[in-house]
Amino acid sequence: HIALFGTRGDTGVRQLLKSATHVNKFEAGQCDEFTISAVDLDVLEKIRVGHDNSGAGPGWLLDRVVVEDPVRGKQYVFPCNRWLDVSEDDGAIERELLLNGAGAATTTYIVAVTTGNVRGAGTDANVSVTLFGVKGDSGPLVLRESKSFKNKFEQGHTDLFHLEALDLGDIKKVRIGHDASGASSAWFLDRVVVEVPSAGKKYLFRCNRWLSKSDDDGAIERDLLPDTDSVAAVEKLVPYEIVITTSNVKGAGTDANVFIAVYGDKGKTEDVFLRNKTDNFERGQEDRFKRDLEDVGEPFKLRVGHDNKGLGAAWHLGTVELHNLESKAVYYFTANRWLAKGEDDGQIVVELPLARAQKQENGKLVEVKGKAALATYKVEVVTGSMRGAGTDARVGIVLFGKNGDTGERFLDKSLTNRNKFERGSTDVFTVEAVALGPLHRVKVWHDNSGLNAGWYLESIKVTDVASGTDYLFPCKRWLDKSEDDGLIMRELLLAGAGPDELGSAAAPVTVYRVCVTTSDVRYAGTDANVYVVLYGAKADSGRVPLLQSATHSNKFERGQVDEFVVTCADLGEIQKVRIGHDGAGAGAGWHLAKVDVTDPLRGTTWVFPCGRWLDSTEDDGATERVLTPQADATVKQEARMPYEVSFHTGDKRGAATSANVFIEVFGRKGKDEAHDRIAITNTTSNSFQRAQVDCFPIEIADVGEIYKLRVGHDGTGMGAGWFLDKVVLVNQKTKKGYEFICGRWLAKDEDDGEIVRELPLSNTLVADKAGVGVVRTASKHALKSYKVHIFTGDKMGAGTDANVFIVLNGTAGDSGERALKSSEQHTNKFERNQTDTFTVEAVDLGELESVRVWHDGAGMGADWLLDRIEVESDDTRWVFPCEAWLSTSKGKEACKTLPVYVDPAIAAARAAAKEKEEKRKKKESDDDARSTTSSVSTRAGFGRSVTDTLRGGAAAVDKEAKAGAKEKDEASDRKSVAGSVAGSKSGKESAAAAAAA
Repeated sequence: HIALFGTRGDTGVRQLLKSATHVNKFEAGQCDEFTISAVDLDVLEKIRVGHDNSGAGPGWLLDRVVVEDPVRGKQYVFPCNRWLDVSEDDGAIERELLLNGAGAATTTYIVAVTTGNVRGAGTDANVSVTLFGVKGDSGPLVLRESKSFKNKFEQGHTDLFHLEALDLGDIKKVRIGHDASGASSAWFLDRVVVEVPSAGKKYLFRCNRWLSKSDDDGAIERDLLPDTDSVAAVEKLVPYEIVITTSNVKGAGTDANVFIAVYGDKGKTEDVFLRNKTDNFERGQEDRFKRDLEDVGEPFKLRVGHDNKGLGAAWHLGTVELHNLESKAVYYFTANRWLAKGEDDGQIVVELPLARAQKQENGKLVEVKGKAALATYKVEVVTGSMRGAGTDARVGIVLFGKNGDTGERFLDKSLTNRNKFERGSTDVFTVEAVALGPLHRVKVWHDNSGLNAGWYLESIKVTDVASGTDYLFPCKRWLDKSEDDGLIMRELLLAGAGPDELGSAAAPVTVYRVCVTTSDVRYAGTDANVYVVLYGAKADSGRVPLLQSATHSNKFERGQVDEFVVTCADLGEIQKVRIGHDGAGAGAGWHLAKVDVTDPLRGTTWVFPCGRWLDSTEDDGATERVLTPQADATVKQEARMPYEVSFHTGDKRGAATSANVFIEVFGRKGKDEAHDRIAITNTTSNSFQRAQVDCFPIEIADVGEIYKLRVGHDGTGMGAGWFLDKVVLVNQKTKKGYEFICGRWLAKDEDDGEIVRELPLSNTLVADKAGVGVVRTASKHALKSYKVHIFTGDKMGAGTDANVFIVLNGTAGDSGERALKSSEQHTNKFERNQTDTFTVEAVDLGELESVRVWHDGAGMGADWLLDRIEVESDDTRWVFPCEAWLSTSKGKEACKTLPVYVDPAIAAARAAAKEKEEKRKKKESDDDARSTTSSVSTRAGFGRSVTDTLRGGAAAVDKEAKAGAKEKDEASDRKSVAGSVAGSKSGKESAAAAAAA
């Protein structure tokens, strides 16, 4: 059948029944002629041609249609050169053809049809849809092949269809219906969503009604209008026609799955697989594919390859053409080489620089030559020398430079070793790619295959062979599911030009926190392997497997929030997230609620709502979703600073620890309150080993100049005791380092039994003028000892067997939580009417203001009557009265914050002195104001000026007298305070001494 469209209308659908030239019409290589009578259509613009798919061989390869207008003597040619066959090409059996070879310039419409989730909602009938836009309509398009499900239009399912039609402009209406065929034709339609990628728009058409002769109003076709304000913006794509020519040499064709990636001056596309129903990529054949791609700007290179699957995977590629169907520009790329493991250099992925381009400029066809050129990179991979460092897995790499990346390349053939990636070895590979410019990072991974997959990677060095420039990317970490953090993929940053002590990377890494919320619906959880890709304004993270949840051992369960870290270079503002799974496991289907991504260095959290299934048997059958941020849900918080912390474990027997380590950082602006303790989780046995240096990227709030560090561990594991030599913090932006010398055990059975230590700043570190050495400047900060005296009350049952803890709070910071373990007077501590003394070492806390004391309620007699706490350091003693129970069983609290004792008389004297000082300052300010007014007044006479001068002198004398009086008052107050606390033996004696003073 055919329909002709002109400027005055159309013919409607006409059946082409009787050929004037052949009895058996539409045979191979044959031209069939038909006559159509219709009202004058004026100038023809397009035709619609198709068939009903009946007969034994309905598939049809249509070359072209020629229409002759006998009135005007004009001939219209509508090229096609495509299959109309459900089992070939894109499966369409009807096509719209434009005049004079513009057949590819159609628009792709993605139509999502959701069948209602009510009993008997599905249909077996043949469904068709017509799209109506401001520029015309598509005509009836049969929805034949769902991209989501083999059995389409089932209850609760969403079926996706890719339809081709001319550009209709904004969609104003959808007509959808069925032919009532089949045993179960009744259909409950929930909604239709039409997405137009090339326009960047998505339209929602709600139905929520039956299309059934026996239900509702009996209609089997409905006209749907879009919801008010339902048109949503989606990422705008650019329509391309991709023309692939396979060479005409023996064995040139391939059965493998072919893909391309396009790179332009605005970015790159994902790998786009080129497949349809036709037998593509045969010897000497030209294959055409229409794809909507991300807007990458002006293309300058292609990466093309295949997956090496199938019996005849080897492929000899001739040329590739990219036709931009919007701008009409054509980009030409020449290969003329094998992509085969057994041919040429063995590569199955190659990069092709732009050879030339043809563009329309001012109505003229202009040809431009490509400027990019191929470059060769030597890649040297150094495997660590420790036991078990080598790997048998397949290793892949991506090089990133100013002008793009190489894409994924597998390091299969070492130039230096037959058995590659062995312990202590260096393997050399070559990678050919379009010149990347200066390199800045490398992504490396392995596929975890083989008996010994775990791998300790020391470093990777890349050399641009043409320029001789070397780029070093240190790693010094495991890529092993059972070692380190369990990751088998790492992103390595370019080594800095300065000394290693001030950080190995030239730029700071960003540790993104990805929180994945599984919905709270039945069967929402998944056992599949989940991955995520973060897309930022600067770059993307690549596919990152979400292996180890920081919050749950069994991840992705119903109603659960799992937190993961993605460590990579700065991606810029996060713009979208791609998340999916591999469908593995018995319960692979997953209902994802949302994904939250936090960039601590920007102080921003983006929320990406989902609320859909990722399930091959639910929703639209997709197991991957692209999520965009919810605009009104973005949260801003304080931006944090990037640091690298390195722990130097001592070279002593038993120095290593298996415990979980933490640090707390203190600066002149205070403490990082948002993250009281920064956990450095020891997930494997390879961190914190004897004589080893372990480095970790962390983020810290702006605490000002750092002057002390608190470091400790949780005491877990068989070998928890740890001999720490030192800790070094390096600000990755300023490259300033802070060195904290320890040289002590953090062990319950060594030294003083403490597992938490406070370390004053020992040295600040900066690079020397040459940038190769480190200049150390000694710090004046030192540890101070505080004697803590605990007075237990004198009542029956006053003592406790619980574990007691304390925090000292002063004007210059706090001591952190300290366990009061070993009394200096008693083996059995905290007994009735007993005084126990403990030593707490901390960086100078200034004037103590309060203490926080509590116990853990352990033991038979946990209730405790605390009388008071006295703390002394140097010649100063602070008293903290309590006289209360720390007991949950007595209706009290097991934790109390005790303010320092100050005698009421002294407090009143201080308040009076403060008030007096405020009055003095106010009077002084008033006097200064009067003096200024008098000195600038032009109306004052000489006599008044003299008087004012004398008065000013008197005020100055009065000011000096008051200042002297103030100094005497303050000295008196200091003596009173000292008298009130010095040498006290009890709370009553302290009060008596204060009263006497």
